[in-house]
Amino acid sequence: LFALKLGGFLTAAGSLLRCFQSVWCSHAGQILVGAAGPLVWNACASFSNAWFPPEERTLATAISSGMPILGQAIQFLCALYVTDAVAFLRMLQVEAVICGIVALMVFVLPPGPAQAPTVSAAAHASHDPSVDGFSGLARRCCEDLQTVTSNWDCLLISFATGFGYGIFGAFASSMPIILHRDEGKTLSEWLGFLSLAGNVVGALLVGLASDRCFHRRLKFVLAACIAIGFLSIALFSLAVPSPIWNSGLFGHAAAAFQVASMGLASVVVGGVFPLGIELAAELAYPAEEATVVGAITIIYNFSSMVYVAVMDRIPNDWVSMPILATLAASFVCVTLAHERYRRSDADEGEAVESRKQLQNTGLIEHTEAAAFQLS
Repeated sequence: LFALKLGGFLTAAGSLLRCFQSVWCSHAGQILVGAAGPLVWNACASFSNAWFPPEERTLATAISSGMPILGQAIQFLCALYVTDAVAFLRMLQVEAVICGIVALMVFVLPPGPAQAPTVSAAAHASHDPSVDGFSGLARRCCEDLQTVTSNWDCLLISFATGFGYGIFGAFASSMPIILHRDEGKTLSEWLGFLSLAGNVVGALLVGLASDRCFHRRLKFVLAACIAIGFLSIALFSLAVPSPIWNSGLFGHAAAAFQVASMGLASVVVGGVFPLGIELAAELAYPAEEATVVGAITIIYNFSSMVYVAVMDRIPNDWVSMPILATLAASFVCVTLAHERYRRSDADEGEAVESRKQLQNTGLIEHTEAAAFQLS
């Protein structure tokens, strides 16, 4: 919760600074907003585990991790209507007001539920930074990092999630640059919006389906999402200039096919991030969920930066090849990883023990009552 409060404060402060017509204020505000991103994003899985039972955790993680992507998607629609400096300043002011309201909402959140929903949530809630101090917090962080980096299966899932989601996010964000020359601004902006908005929809749908129908089968759903995403991007590459067809395969219907194929890809790839987080957290338990999300976020940001750095050197004919190669590699990583649910085993083991204690307590009370009647 402290990370969420700090992230909310930095976001609100940075958004306010960006409203001032000064280069230094704009840069300082953007730095504060950028620094808040990892704090908020890394806390999504920890917040889900602290507040929600196991059958609702994946959906809760999908909601909290999908909202930042929705904000990125809205920027493409803003680009269609923000055409001058006055409109741009008004947009910054609206953003500052929204961020301020959200920050106030975060600050009034209680520290946690009255009773932890699971034994894993109770174990993590027992780590109080105010009691252990900075040295205890640093020691646990190092221990969690060692747990994550020494777990080969967790690393495979983290790489598959971070690289696949990061390259796709950079690919979708650069859609106006990729297609602006050939398809026009309006189509490219709408493709960029739909590709990121579809991530949010996919995260919610896949998260809900995983909780309801695919409990303890996250690896299967994760692999299926990556495979369908690969096929969708392959179909998208047929509608744009590629090494196989110089002018695309679908002619006048190319625009509709681009929207359909990219929409399907964005929906299924959107489910990769929350699924990868939850499966990696299961594998890395008892490490904190925030440490797992931090490792995935580092891979996500690194892969995005690499793609943006080399994007201008990729010919338009080959623009979809990096994401295809990345999704293929992600599928191999998920296939090689072993599926284990250590956190869920700990939670369910505690639940079984509690039920046994209640049954024994009821049996003892029944025996005592019978003995009292006999006496």
